[in-house]
Parts: sequence; structure tokens; C-alpha cells
Amino acid sequence: MNRNGTGLPAHNAALTGIRGIAAFWVYWHHLVPAGEYLGIPLGGKYLLPVIDQGFHGVDLFFILSGFILMHVHAGDFKTLAREPLKRFFTLRFFRIYPLHVVVMLLILGSVVLFPGFVDNEHVFFPQAFSDGGFWSTAFLVQNWGRFNDEIWNPPAWTLSAEVLGYIFFPVLTFIAVRIKRADFALAAGFGAVALMCGFLLYSGRAFENQWGGYGLLRMALQFSAGICLCQYFRLRGQVSQHAGEAADASAVAVVLISLFVPALGAVMPLFFASLVLGLAYQQGVTFKLLSSRPIVFMGEISYSFYLVHWIMMHLYFWLMKSHIISLGTSEAMLWLGWIPVGFMSYALYRLIELPGRGLGRNVAARLAGQPQIAAADRIAS
Repeated sequence: MNRNGTGLPAHNAALTGIRGIAAFWVYWHHLVPAGEYLGIPLGGKYLLPVIDQGFHGVDLFFILSGFILMHVHAGDFKTLAREPLKRFFTLRFFRIYPLHVVVMLLILGSVVLFPGFVDNEHVFFPQAFSDGGFWSTAFLVQNWGRFNDEIWNPPAWTLSAEVLGYIFFPVLTFIAVRIKRADFALAAGFGAVALMCGFLLYSGRAFENQWGGYGLLRMALQFSAGICLCQYFRLRGQVSQHAGEAADASAVAVVLISLFVPALGAVMPLFFASLVLGLAYQQGVTFKLLSSRPIVFMGEISYSFYLVHWIMMHLYFWLMKSHIISLGTSEAMLWLGWIPVGFMSYALYRLIELPGRGLGRNVAARLAGQPQIAAADRIAS
């Protein structure tokens, strides 16, 4: 097991793999309502409850993002020095923006070439594809305070929220590394998630996907929770007798809630927090499953998959609604729609995402006057 300078695991395949599961879950959550719009029911008695909970994949992303960034960069922000700040923001920029810009250009091409597609999207979002919406989405400020209905790529609201998280991350980490009691870090992590769950329950918004101001709340509290849970992990080191069992139990709880007790979905993020922390110790059946090569591959292309799935899915819906694709075979094709999305995601991952990361590491190294960036940056979410 490779370890970084802190003595903790430098790479965790399961924390990559679980991103793929989350992205795929969000995909199915978006597929079913649009399928209903076409008059094609999907899911059935057993799958539909799981798909309905798919928006929680975003909650998992937020917790995981805070945890991994803290794991990689905690040592950089024991003080708020200029050089680590430049390095962090450079790496984040090249991790997020190159692929985001390319997907925006793909969407722009679709809008220009297919006016019928634009008219069809207005059924979902009447203000979609406005000029102002293009620029706010391109700069990822569309979800700063409220959700902008002038959408271009709806899933990108989470990126907009996370950009704010990145801006505050150095300060949050500066505070978190000063927590010296493991029990306090653990309580802070789970307390932040519990606070979010309680607030959304109180406001009556716990059982549907929340963006805008509530989306910022989801990001802020769960991103901070991931940071605190990672500090607990750092304080406790790699020794945990029951970590594997905790991860397994959390995974089972998520499945059971999704299938049979959707009323408990409001507290599902608490099980995500337990799952991420348990997986960090690289123990148990769930860790082995999520570390399998197919699942890890899904995790590697998950960012590309997440960003491109909406536009591909909705272009497909428009083609069917316009009878350019026969509705007679549409149900089977809807079930298999993830395959072309997967191929496109892999192409974007290889052609845009990986080169963008490499460019970011080179730029950060050049700014720091160093020949290369630490290998640990490869696991940053």
C-alpha cells in the first residue's frame, strides 16, 4: 500500500470508484423524468425508488470532494502562504475549466445547428440558452446565491457551487488542521451533515434535488464535513479496527433506504459520510468491490460523464420526440443510452481532461520554479 508523506494511503481506488457510482446514479435520476415526458415509463416497481433518490449522488460528490482535497492539500495550508495558494488554485482551474469549456462549446454548437432542439428544451426550462446564461455558466457563477433559470448545462450548477468551495478551501483547511482532537473532528464532520439534513427537513426540501441557495447550503456543509472527516482520518492514522464494517454497513443502509425506506432518504448523506470515512481505511467487502477495475474506470471518467450526459440525453429525447428516431424502439434505446454517453465521456477524458490536468501540473510547477508537481495531485477530485 503506497503512502504519502503523512504515512497515510497516497491513493485510494475505492474513493475513485465511488465517484463513478454517484455519476451513474445522477444519470438515471435525470433519465426517468424525461422518459416520462416522452411517454416511456422506466424503472418499474423496484428500480424506480432507487432512481428517485439519484439526486443524492451530488451529496456524495460534495462530501468526497472535501475529503480528498483535504487529504491531498492539508499540508499546504498550515499557513496561508502565497505559493501554496497559487499552486492550489492553478491545479483546480485546470482540473475543472478545460473540460467544462469544451462541453459548453459542444452545447453551443448544438444550439446553433438545431433550433428545434432549443424549442424542445424550452419545455423543461423556458429561459434556456439565453446569452446571459451562457456567460454566467461559462464562468461558473450561475449558482452563486440562486439558481439561474437561463440554463445551458443544468448539472454544472454543482461546479458553480464547488468553485465557491474551492475559494474558501484554504481557509477551511487552515482551521481544520488546527483541530487536534480526533473526536472533535469526527463530531464536526457528522454534525455538519446532520445540520444540513435537519435544515432541509425543517424547510420541507429534503426529498428533492435542491440547487440555488439551498444547493450552496448542501455544498458548504457537506464539503466542510468532508474536510473535518479527513482531519479525523489524519489524526487517527491508518489504524481502525472496524472501518471496513462501517463502510459495508453504510453501503447496505444506502441500498436499503433507496429500495425500501425512501422516507429515510433525508438522512442518507449521514451514511455517505460514514461510507467515505470507512473506505479511506481500505478495508472490507465494499472497499474491494469499489476498487474493482470496471468501477474504478467509471470513477476515472465520472467528471466527463457527469458534464456531458445531460446534453447527449436531451438531444436524444429531441430526436425521438421529432420522430427522427423511431419511438417504436425508443424504450430499449433509452435503457442503453448510457453506452454512447460512456464512449463520449472516455473520449473527453483522454483528449481533454487528462491533458488539462497535465497542463495544470506543469503550469503550477513553472510558477513555483519546480520541475514537477507531487504525484499525489493525481488523486485530487
